[in-house]
Amino acid sequence: MVFIPLIVWDTIHKIIKKIRTVITDASLQGIEVHPDHKLRECQVSYVKQPKFYLSLDEIKMIESVKLETKSRLDKVRDLFLIGVWTGLRFSDLIRLEKAHISK
Repeated sequence: MVFIPLIVWDTIHKIIKKIRTVITDASLQGIEVHPDHKLRECQVSYVKQPKFYLSLDEIKMIESVKLETKSRLDKVRDLFLIGVWTGLRFSDLIRLEKAHISK
């Protein structure tokens, strides 16, 4: 058996599920599709992944690390902590500007 990391497995599951939805919809609209898409071998079972998160103590430990002021690591740590407390995705975090932040 081949080991596939859970994150990759979840992505594969989502893609196959979307493909099957498109095929089923096409079939309902009268478009001829190959019948093998209904076979059991073409199905992917969902694998529930554990949730990973930091505890409050771990967040405080990261926050308390002494780094050189205005260094690259200091900025990265601060950006990470903003993401932890706001729940923003990284792509949204890197687009933040001073105008987005108020009291």
